[in-house]
Amino acid sequence: MKIFRHTNGFLYTIEQPGRGKLITPPRDWNNFFAYPAWPYCINKNVPALGPLGKEPNLEGFTLEFEI
Repeated sequence: MKIFRHTNGFLYTIEQPGRGKLITPPRDWNNFFAYPAWPYCINKNVPALGPLGKEPNLEGFTLEFEI
């Protein structure tokens, strides 16, 4: 898992929701989303970032660490 820091200062993971986990994936399963990196984010008010597209442009994200 890769943890990124966005320019807003919060930590995020970049994932494809539902891929390989659901029998019927959502319509946008092939889009990447930025989700708060729990438990590394201790602030419960981290803003959710919208879909990043099929080939996300990671401008604004910096790789912090990898687990």
